[in-house]
Amino acid sequence: MEYGLFSKDAALKIDVQPGTMRQWCIAIEKEGYKFERNEKDQRIFYERDIKMLFELKTKLKKTRNRNNAIKSVVERYLFEMNANNTPSVQQEKRDNIVLAKDELQSMLNDAVEHGIKEALEQQKQFNKEISERLDQQAKAINKRDKDLLEGIRQLQESKKLELQAAATEEEKRNDKPWWKFWK
Repeated sequence: MEYGLFSKDAALKIDVQPGTMRQWCIAIEKEGYKFERNEKDQRIFYERDIKMLFELKTKLKKTRNRNNAIKSVVERYLFEMNANNTPSVQQEKRDNIVLAKDELQSMLNDAVEHGIKEALEQQKQFNKEISERLDQQAKAINKRDKDLLEGIRQLQESKKLELQAAATEEEKRNDKPWWKFWK
């Protein structure tokens, strides 16, 4: 098990002032490197961090350009850390991706199912409204037909009465006694 050092001890080991070490760490973290921290938010420096800081100190003595030195050291260490990822970590990431894919598929299926249910419900409502309208139209047509038939019946009845009245009138005219035939 690897033990870490706090800032003061790490600064002594690298032979720099704690304030300088703090400035370097802030700049390094801005470049994307993450130092581990304890529950009090204090940086904990492990052997890999000490090596990186010692390399930074050496580069700064040679180049004097602090930003370029920090960038190059951080990039190299981040690359090494990514290359050294263990297969179990990579497998865990793949498992998380598969899990996320399964969750996404499940969410997609749920959304499609919900959409289909909603569409079916809307279709049922639409069919119900159409059915009600058709029933109303059928009732209106039946009432119209009934009224028309009643009107036709009444017309036929009045025609029949008129014809009977005319026939009765004709009979009365034709019911003359025999002596009035020639008149």
